[in-house]
Amino acid sequence: ISKAEAHRNELVQEPVDFVDLIGFVKSSLEPVARNKGVALSAKVAADVPLSLADWEKLRRIMENLVDNAIKYTQPGRSVEVRVRFDARGMRNDTIESAFAGEEGQDQSNAQPAGLIVIEVSDDGIGIAPEDQEGIFERYRQAGQSPNRRYRGTGLGLAVVKELAEL
Repeated sequence: ISKAEAHRNELVQEPVDFVDLIGFVKSSLEPVARNKGVALSAKVAADVPLSLADWEKLRRIMENLVDNAIKYTQPGRSVEVRVRFDARGMRNDTIESAFAGEEGQDQSNAQPAGLIVIEVSDDGIGIAPEDQEGIFERYRQAGQSPNRRYRGTGLGLAVVKELAEL
């Protein structure tokens, strides 16, 4: 967050293989889930292409989201990470222009246009509708009360938001 405030948070784009990324996140948080008795699963669809992105920032986003899901999921329940490719997520004119390229250029290496959709779902306690609007604010946690069961700084989702907006 301090890097973002100082405008020092820069994207480092490199080819990202989502199978590797999600596998890394799963293996780093699997012990946390296992210790809590929460089943953690991850699946990347076969058609998800390599993409230029900032691997490290995506990792931080995913680890924060999955860690939150584990934290708020009761023992015996589950957290699931899914990654899929959605070509329909782009408008048709955007897809066509992505493949058009310059006249005379070879388009055989063109990547498909669309969205890579990453979903983290759990069957935990959920977030009350009245708390949903503010959960991405710094130092804010849903259901704040003096007897709060779940510890944390209230920064995880704020970090997710700021990195995603980059």
